[in-house]
Amino acid sequence: VLVYMKFLTSTGRGGLIVSFVFVLCAALRLARFNANIEKNSSDYFQGLPVPGAAIAMVGYALISLEGPEYFNTTSVVKIYTVIFALLMISNFPFPSFKRSEKIRKYKKWALVAIMSTFILLFLYEEVMVPLIIWAYTFLSLLYFFANRKKFDSIFTNDKS
Repeated sequence: VLVYMKFLTSTGRGGLIVSFVFVLCAALRLARFNANIEKNSSDYFQGLPVPGAAIAMVGYALISLEGPEYFNTTSVVKIYTVIFALLMISNFPFPSFKRSEKIRKYKKWALVAIMSTFILLFLYEEVMVPLIIWAYTFLSLLYFFANRKKFDSIFTNDKS
């Protein structure tokens, strides 16, 4: 609704379809999460979590305030929305950090990073919100492609 009302109302039916695709993918992502909750590892999400995709949409709206000449193009908004919709229903693993060994091992550094991020978030929210979700998404995809063998059996139904 946010993206449609801010960017896509002038595009008519095309904007409605793009917005609906995002909502549909979010519903499918949540349905798959609920159906596979017992099967999948809790270390990774299967596909981008819905809150992450929602933050990506909010982040896009915020960063468009900083550079409206770059971010208010309807074709860019449509492509961006569809990319994040497809990331939700993808099989790419996204870290959940619930039981991360690296976080436990480097507690103090993790706390410093979290506090620094919150400080920057409060000072520069228009830029930091999208940067955080873009970094999470890009680094997760980069990690997946660099370690593809590790993830071969993580989201398959047969755990033999």
